Amino acid sequence: MFKLHKALEEKIHVTELPTSIIKFEHQYKACPWLLVIPKIENKGNFTDLTLEEQQKLMVEVALASEVMEELFRPDRLNIAMIGNKTPQLHVHVICRYENDPNWPDTIWNKSVEPMSKREAETMVTQIKALFAEKYYG
Repeated sequence: MFKLHKALEEKIHVTELPTSIIKFEHQYKACPWLLVIPKIENKGNFTDLTLEEQQKLMVEVALASEVMEELFRPDRLNIAMIGNKTPQLHVHVICRYENDPNWPDTIWNKSVEPMSKREAETMVTQIKALFAEKYYG
């Protein structure tokens, strides 16, 4: 039975797609950030997935990337599968800007300001609407 790791469960729910759950990371105000989490139990690495599972996941990562690029127009879009602290497989889709506090280093290098609840809610509403338009519309 599929269950989210506690660290991923705490993120803001955006939507659910056939292969994955999309969550929003609100801890980094300067960089809108999604997590694409495949709904497959006990998988920690991309290579643990079958080729078919990998392909389905990448289609949904591409959709998440498209949504983020269209809404937030980042200078760079970082896509990563790290999982050093959270062992459940998940893909980061992070908008980066040349003026963000960590540029050009990784997003995790410095303490940064989290979004307010209202800022996060506004972004999540926009993201949900665009996912609905692109996926279901």
